[in-house]
Formats: sequence, C-alpha cells, structure tokens
Amino acid sequence: MLPRYLLALSALLACMGVAEDAVASGPRAGELPTPSPTEPATDSSSTRPLLFGGDEVVHTQVALGRRYDFVTHDGYDPYSNDNVLGQFTVQAKHVLLAGGPWSLAVTAGWDFGGSDSTVRGQATELSMYRLSAGGEARYHLLPWAFAFGRVAPGLLSVSTTLNSGSAGVELQDQAYGFSLDSTLGLQVALFGRRGASERGVRLWGVVEGGYSLASKQEVRLSPVDDAGPERVAEQRLPDVAVGGATLQASLALTF
Repeated sequence: MLPRYLLALSALLACMGVAEDAVASGPRAGELPTPSPTEPATDSSSTRPLLFGGDEVVHTQVALGRRYDFVTHDGYDPYSNDNVLGQFTVQAKHVLLAGGPWSLAVTAGWDFGGSDSTVRGQATELSMYRLSAGGEARYHLLPWAFAFGRVAPGLLSVSTTLNSGSAGVELQDQAYGFSLDSTLGLQVALFGRRGASERGVRLWGVVEGGYSLASKQEVRLSPVDDAGPERVAEQRLPDVAVGGATLQASLALTF
C-alpha cells in the first residue's frame, strides 16, 4: 500500500514544478507582453505626409503683395517713363503632396496694375489684369523656411487709353493674350507655430523673382463714344507686350 502513496506524491510534486516554471517564464507584474515577431507594432502617424521635422504641412495659403514687372518691349514706352509695371497681387495655394523635405502645391493668382505717361503731349494709360493657375514645388530647408519654384500660365487683359487733348475725346483699346510666369522664391515664417506637431495659423514673408512671358498685342485706339466737338479717327500705337523680369514681395497666411 505504501508504494502507491509514494507514487501519487511524486506525481503531485512533478505537476507543481511544471506550474512554477510556467509562472517564472511569463511576464512579470507591471510588464506588457513582448509583441510576436510575426506581428510587428505599427505607428499610424507614419502613414501621414510629414515635414518640418515632424510637422504636418498640408495646408492652405492666401497671400497679398506687390509685384513689379520690368518691361523692356518698345511698345510699352508710350505708357511708362521707367519701364516698370507695378501691380497688386493676390494668391491662393494648397499643398496636395508632401513627403520628406519636398511638397507640391497648386496655385492660383490675380494680378492687376497699370502705368501712365504722355505721347506728344497727350496723356496715356495702360491697365493690366492677369489671372493665372499653376504648380509650385517646395524644398523645406528648416522648420520655418522653404525654397520654392513656381510655374503658372495665365490669361491677360490689357487696356490702353489715349486722351486726345485737342479734340477732347478719349481713345481706348482692350486686348487679350496669354502669359507664363516662371519664378524662384523663399518663404520664411514671421509669426505663429514653429515646430508644433499640430497645424495652426502662421504669418509668412515671401520673396520671389523670375521672368514673365506675355503675348504681343495690337493697339488700335478708337473713341469711347461719339461725344466731342468732332469725330476722331482710329489711331494706331505700336504693338505692346508686357512681359519681362519680375520681382514680388508679399505676406501670406497658412492654415
């Protein structure tokens, strides 16, 4: 009878030893289990387009500034004394793609301005409106600064006016054409979040320069109406193209 009790006791001790080994090999209190090699941990933030050393830069931008085109075409001489065509510029941009230090944005712009001079004692004016849309590639140098290159084709409206002092009649012409802006620039944060992982409103300073191509347009000046002491015949002035080197400075908000 005694040997049977000894066998049962031996079996019980063996089971207790296996249980102790299982507890010793498991995770300690307060510790999380180690992930299985077949199920690696993932970070959902790694799938988002991140720039600025971790900042999310997918944003919309609006800007207001001044633009100066240095027009060298001879047809512009009757409307300016210094070949400078000053304009106000309004731009809107939105980032579509971002990865590493690069991002790509779509742009839209509206420029309007003009100049005036005299021809043979008669006052002249030129007014220009440009509507453009294009793309902008950016390289982020620092969390608060990036360089960019922009290409934007556009539509032009050029209005020319000649005030005929002798007849007291205003002669006018309006023509339409095409333009193409190619510029390089730098954008620097002036105020707002710097290095924050969340998006927020920022104020930027923007400077860019390059070249603007513009189609040549005929100038046929005719009376605005039939008012005046006598009817004035149509007058021709040289064809004009308002393209040339361009320089622009603006303030921008991103959000």
